[in-house]
Amino acid sequence: VILPATNKDFKPMNLSNYEKEQIKSTFNLLNHVILYVGMIENRKNILGILKIADLINKQRSDVEFILVGKKGYGSEKLLKEVNKSANVKHLTNIDDSTLKKLYNIADVFLFPSYYEGFGYPPLEAMQSGLPVVASNNTSLKEIIDFGGIMHDAEDYKSMSRDILNLLDDKSFYLEMRNKGIERANKFNED
Repeated sequence: VILPATNKDFKPMNLSNYEKEQIKSTFNLLNHVILYVGMIENRKNILGILKIADLINKQRSDVEFILVGKKGYGSEKLLKEVNKSANVKHLTNIDDSTLKKLYNIADVFLFPSYYEGFGYPPLEAMQSGLPVVASNNTSLKEIIDFGGIMHDAEDYKSMSRDILNLLDDKSFYLEMRNKGIERANKFNED
């Protein structure tokens, strides 16, 4: 079996604190960033991300959710809901260089998709050293495996709990970071 691979440029970057703050300042981001990368469409469970953001916002005000992606099926309705959220932003037209930096300044990658053909963004996140919390359906089970934390796509309480655990427990964070890098390497072995 030959596994698909991501661009090898997705990797942990040694960004200085100044560089991280510059990126956060550019996009006016809060202290902690939860990142989603993909189309803004119904099958990606964007409304689920908003529910998770709301659950976390009730416990912490220093966490912001960033949705990076183009508009897809149902995006007009979804973006209206996104715009109502106090701790969720949608970014579009992000170039590859900036995307790689966003993977490296974020704290957690969230991907509660209902359906994926392959699912490159979680693989890019793991390859970049970003812990992944995702749904456990379709191809995501095979891609993420032991490299991330997986739940039913509508188990928002468990996903929010795991995000908070990653933010609060440095050893757990490092464990999941290392597992993600190890798993991503399986897709890039020559």
